[in-house]
Parts: sequence; structure tokens; C-alpha cells
Amino acid sequence: MNQTDSTRRRIFKIASALAIVPFIASSANVLAAQNGAMRTGLKYKDTPTGDKKCSNCYHFVPGPDAKSLGGCKMFAGDTEISPEGYCSAWALKK
Repeated sequence: MNQTDSTRRRIFKIASALAIVPFIASSANVLAAQNGAMRTGLKYKDTPTGDKKCSNCYHFVPGPDAKSLGGCKMFAGDTEISPEGYCSAWALKK
């Protein structure tokens, strides 16, 4: 293999790696998902209503710790539910 072939291969590898960057960036957005239609329909907000908040709701799926974002059984695929949030589907956790 001569130096020209080696240089071409290196350039091709770099260009290929750079072409993948947008796909990696968009896949990160998939992991941080929000179900906007359900949020709107159930009037979700990031602040509690009195004592009613996601952290004491039956539907809330807690994150790794008490202050981390979690999920909700009502918002399929949504991984950014605030423990301090509230929506009209709130039901006291027993």
C-alpha cells in the first residue's frame, strides 16, 4: 500500500465518522422523550397543585433518586416527568 492509498483511507474514515454524528445526536433525543400530545391532553405542568404532585401519584414512575425526572404510566414513552409536576390524571398513591 502506498502513501496515497493510506491518506485516502484515513480521509474516508474521518468523513464516515463525521457523517454519523447527526444520527447519534438525534438518537439522544429519542432517549429524552416527551409525549407532548398526552401532556397537553392531560394538562401536565411542572409544578404541583397544592399537595397533588407526581411524586405522590399512583401513575408516577420514579427516576433514580427522589429529585430526578421519572416517567408516567399515563404518558407512554415519556421519560421527563418532574416529581414536582401535576396533571389531571393525578390519583393518590396508596
